[in-house]
Amino acid sequence: MFEGSRLGFKEIIDLLDCAPQVCTLGFRSMPWLRENYLSIEPSEKFRRVSETNMVTHIIYRGESTLDKVKLLVALCPRIRHLSIYLEQTREESVVRLLLDRTNPNTCNLCSLCIRQFATFWLDKLNHLRESKSLLNDYTLKLIDSKLYLWW
Repeated sequence: MFEGSRLGFKEIIDLLDCAPQVCTLGFRSMPWLRENYLSIEPSEKFRRVSETNMVTHIIYRGESTLDKVKLLVALCPRIRHLSIYLEQTREESVVRLLLDRTNPNTCNLCSLCIRQFATFWLDKLNHLRESKSLLNDYTLKLIDSKLYLWW
């Protein structure tokens, strides 16, 4: 397990390039990405690291944006368990990404924990279940403002 405090995305790539056997990656914050998703993902180093790293668990304590989550799941396609914090205004797009059954980067994902989850958002999540491209066979449990999903 690697537990860091503040990691830039390029530092995460460098870390996993040097230590591909890390199974759990935990960190508190990821500085704002100056480069966007489209400029980082096509790099040779990114592709090599995404093919070789063994990360199956990510615990990200900082604020998650759609771009950050896209990069994390693209970099770690073997991810099975993800724990994140989402602002209420960003929850729907990130949850759509993570529950999209056609997304090859999330095909191994089987559990999700969203910290500081607002209870009013459960209705929105139930509406998302009706989408044909999203997983609809999952269990949810809200415990101490954390939403847990398993499928």
